[in-house]
Amino acid sequence: MAQRTSILLGDDERNVHPCKVLDASDSGYRISLKPMPKLEVGSEILLEHSDKSRQRLAVCWVSDYEAGLKVAE
Repeated sequence: MAQRTSILLGDDERNVHPCKVLDASDSGYRISLKPMPKLEVGSEILLEHSDKSRQRLAVCWVSDYEAGLKVAE
């Protein structure tokens, strides 16, 4: 899949980090980021897709260069 997207952290529109979607499902995503920004499990981020649509997601897990995100409720 490896669709190019970005994550936006916090309320600062300039705090944007390019990422790749590795896996996607109805409930969430696995993304790859290099370098990895400081992500905290349980925090919410915005995922901006290549068509500029945005989706609010919660961070489930973080490894060295990947993160698991679930659809925020």
